[in-house]
Amino acid sequence: MVSADGSASWRAGLPIHPPAAVKIGKAVFYAQAQMSLDEAYVGEVMAWDAEAGIGAFIAKSEMQEWTGK
Repeated sequence: MVSADGSASWRAGLPIHPPAAVKIGKAVFYAQAQMSLDEAYVGEVMAWDAEAGIGAFIAKSEMQEWTGK
């Protein structure tokens, strides 16, 4: 989008987010940037099935058994 004075206003198309949500999102982003992929995305937050499923997908193999955990 270009404003009346001819300058590009790229911010005009961005959605407005609550400042608290942005602050939390940035904190999580920067914390994860310091972690390994395992720590950031698998760690203890992800269920076993999700971890095993992602591993099977990456290895291009079948998921052996869904445990519900």
